[in-house]
Amino acid sequence: MLGNVREVDPSKTALLLVEFQNEFTSKGGKLHDLVISVMKSNNMMKNTANLAQLFRSQGMQVFHAPIILKTDSSNNPNRSLGILKECHNEMLFQKNTWGADFPESHKPQPGDCVVTGKSGLDCFPCSNLAELLREKGIETLIIGGFLTNCCVESTMRTAYEQGLNVITLTDGTACKSEEEQRAAVEGTYPMFSIPMTCQQAGKVIQGLLPQNFREKQKISLKSRPSDLDLHKKRKADTTFDDFLDNVLDCIYVNEDDSDLVDLVMTEARQDLQKLFDTTQIFIAPAGDWSKGLYSEMAKSTNRGACWVRGPYTSPYFVASDFNHLVLVASGIGITPSLGVMGQFPGNTRTKVLIWAVRSRTMVKFFAPLLSDAHMVVIYYTGKEKLTDTEVTSVCSHGSIYLQQSRAVSLVTTISQIILELERREHSLSNINRCKIVVLKDIDIRKRAAWCVLYCGGSKSIKNELKMFTLKNEIGWESELFDW
Repeated sequence: MLGNVREVDPSKTALLLVEFQNEFTSKGGKLHDLVISVMKSNNMMKNTANLAQLFRSQGMQVFHAPIILKTDSSNNPNRSLGILKECHNEMLFQKNTWGADFPESHKPQPGDCVVTGKSGLDCFPCSNLAELLREKGIETLIIGGFLTNCCVESTMRTAYEQGLNVITLTDGTACKSEEEQRAAVEGTYPMFSIPMTCQQAGKVIQGLLPQNFREKQKISLKSRPSDLDLHKKRKADTTFDDFLDNVLDCIYVNEDDSDLVDLVMTEARQDLQKLFDTTQIFIAPAGDWSKGLYSEMAKSTNRGACWVRGPYTSPYFVASDFNHLVLVASGIGITPSLGVMGQFPGNTRTKVLIWAVRSRTMVKFFAPLLSDAHMVVIYYTGKEKLTDTEVTSVCSHGSIYLQQSRAVSLVTTISQIILELERREHSLSNINRCKIVVLKDIDIRKRAAWCVLYCGGSKSIKNELKMFTLKNEIGWESELFDW
């Protein structure tokens, strides 16, 4: 079950700023030193001030929820226990004091609403927040403030339970330590809300990011789930249609990360020098790397260490220009495909590998290297057939389908994969309810995000794929070899 999808309607969305008060925000505040480290690290004061101003400029509602305690703490609901006991003992947030007042950067502006009656951690009990939300017709509540794992989290849970579409601000909240911040943002928030940065929230209300969200979690594309044993148990006679359906059911899953944008950017920006103890130089010239390199090496009489004039690059360097890659390979032509998957790990690209091979040794050797592909289709044409046990072993390394015969049509296979991926994505995102029948039914901008890359020794396959991509306005590159 995919669950319901909630759409963010800017006219029914409000920003709730929780406890932006001097005790937390300003030098001299009794709690300022506890939160200053996280406040500075994520720049939450500036982020939330900018977001509030954007809300106002769009004619949208901004709510302020201060906690105000009486001098005698008679309105403190739990002055003998926990954090509210500390508020009582330290005389925090007392009415008509500087500590309870708003800092200059977050003072309510004309048109803003100030929540009254909040004297505990959750913004809802004893306050008029629920009444204000009903009065303003609010359905989506974006929450930021103090403390990330206390008042903001308590309010988030209640808002969720009351049926609101909740967005929590990952860089618009702060608490006592980076560890506590991370635990709340990465652990608790995704269970009851959509965690987002202030910038992303701003783009959502302006219609610059997809506006469809699950009530609990985002839907995102991920590699083979680690807790799924489907492919390990796949029978050798499973049909390709069944395989495709099963893979799509697996890769479109509930994801605990804030959203796909954050997920992709995190993976794309990994520090490769920490992952690999190598010197890395990235060059993007035009040229034929394999033939060029072979030509240079053939001229050399010295078979020891040598400098090779270059640079040379595979045509596969165009992969960086596309979101979705179909890597088609014949035999040893799989190696550039592995290079692409290594260059774009995780979800930085959609990676589909289609490999025609007749060496059983190669199948067994390369299978463990295919786990990062979202989908792998192997057409094995060797004379000596693989046993069912060997097929199961090969398929255990990822989302792999192995057929022990030639493809009836590579073009048909590629079309079916693209159609099903796009159809599933449209269905989940609720962007396009129209039935997709052929590739031309897919918006040209979406088709342009796909690229077919071929490396192998077959001119007929190259020509067939080239004509297919030109006809459907899909990206294309290839390299032939005559090894």
